[in-house]
Amino acid sequence: MHDHPSVELLWHGGSRASWPVRFIYVVSFVLIDFAALLYQDHREKDETQKEDVFRSLCIACVCLAAALIAGRVIYKAYAAYCGHSSYATLGDGFLCLVIEAVFAGLYLFILKSHKRKTAVLVLMCAQLVATSVICFATNKENATVFSSEYLEAANNAGKSVTTDIKDFERIKNTDYKIDHIDYALVMGQEAISNYWHVINPDLQPNFAALGYSINWTQLLDAGGTIFSDTLLHIQYDLSYRNLPESMYSLCENVEGYNGDQIGLYKNNLELPFAIGTDTYELSAGSDLFSTQNSLFSAITGSNETLIRDVTGELDTTDLIYETNVTGGRKVLYFYGTNNTDLQETITVNGQEVYIPNSDSSENTSYPVDFGNGLICLGSFENESVSVEFNGEADLSQLHIGWLDYDLLTGAVKEIQDQNPKITTLKQKNSGVKLKLDNVTKSNVFLPISYDKGWSCKVNGKKVEIGSIDGMLSIPVEQGSDNIVLKYHPSGRTLGLIISLITLLICVAGRYLFKKGIVKQDQKTEGVLGSIAYDIYGVVYALFIALLFIVPILCYLRQILVLIQS
Repeated sequence: MHDHPSVELLWHGGSRASWPVRFIYVVSFVLIDFAALLYQDHREKDETQKEDVFRSLCIACVCLAAALIAGRVIYKAYAAYCGHSSYATLGDGFLCLVIEAVFAGLYLFILKSHKRKTAVLVLMCAQLVATSVICFATNKENATVFSSEYLEAANNAGKSVTTDIKDFERIKNTDYKIDHIDYALVMGQEAISNYWHVINPDLQPNFAALGYSINWTQLLDAGGTIFSDTLLHIQYDLSYRNLPESMYSLCENVEGYNGDQIGLYKNNLELPFAIGTDTYELSAGSDLFSTQNSLFSAITGSNETLIRDVTGELDTTDLIYETNVTGGRKVLYFYGTNNTDLQETITVNGQEVYIPNSDSSENTSYPVDFGNGLICLGSFENESVSVEFNGEADLSQLHIGWLDYDLLTGAVKEIQDQNPKITTLKQKNSGVKLKLDNVTKSNVFLPISYDKGWSCKVNGKKVEIGSIDGMLSIPVEQGSDNIVLKYHPSGRTLGLIISLITLLICVAGRYLFKKGIVKQDQKTEGVLGSIAYDIYGVVYALFIALLFIVPILCYLRQILVLIQS
């Protein structure tokens, strides 16, 4: 579905802004189901019987009245609820649960005592309007994480950009001045950020270990270092503020929201997409600087330290770090293990440091939901630097380190000179095909997220794929290598098998009934129908439990903890 933008937009109600709109299909599907049910009832009627137009009009009027009344009542109740002090703790979820519980009780009462479809239809109209009032409430737009302004900014940026961004080159949203809800998808570009909420569970911790921000089941591209960006082929950065000229070149200014001009910068460093390495497996650690250093060593083969941790040089009383930068260009990075209850603000040479956040581009507090990874504090050469921390965190939760930019620049040039030559690099719907010449090392690193669904053949032979900090490592042969990568989503084979078995059962049943081998009598139909109904009931109950009941119980448990605290 996501491969077809028009279908994906239809699924989201024509817009990716405001998260409740993504469930617009629920309304459509309910109406389609009822239309099918009404059509079936109509077919079962005597064709000579005329439709009672007056009765239908009465039912339509009652449904409309019920919808208007329910909408007005819930609108008033919701407005009062949002103004109550408990709203900050309970949120929209509590009111949704109350509404759904009330309507569930009404459905059970009607189905058990009256069993009238007309009453169910009226109640359904009232429920759709009641839940829609909450889902499409105007205050959702006040939460900028769902603001349609982001969508407009991303659309404008995508339309106004003229720079030729090639395949396999990724883009990065550094300060959330444009839509961070699938901004790359809206712009038609590639990025490491992912908001589908269905990513591999190993993907988040792997990127978080490299210093990229994560939130819930979302992966963001804010954070990281200039080294990890270069390695992951992040060649372009979108930034509302100026980026250091020593590290980036301004390509152009693209249009954002309401006339905002957002800079599109190009990374001055570029590594090949496929890099020869003698490392097959490497796991990320808990210390972000050590993880970056280990990755640098695995990729370059160098024993030199890329990032020097200077946390121990912080003044333990005032949490101030002062130094004179010598010996070439250095880039200062910071990260904290403190939570949002112990936020910090940072000043560098008297200037406040802005932390990426969806709520405000002027945010200076660390951490926040969308800015909790590595933070670049600036690029310096032959100058004095003073860093001051102000907040509630203690020294053990603060970490600062210097990245040696000159060392990184030299390593990039050495890789470019000694790396295998990439003669073919093609992206397909289900994988990648590449050809390498002059291969001298035992493995090739690819900036593609590791997943068990990947399979690989090198010169026609299947090989086992390794993982370097969550990226692919391919065992290769010296000389020339033809590498073919294919991706098979988990569950696809099982899904195909189940679908084929179901189809065969339907075809076989149809054939047996048609040939008279199995008589189509009420008893047989009753037994088969009962079995199918029981199986469906069990599967449906499990589905409801996993998808709704378990999250509801977890939500209520969280609310109880908040109330008790």
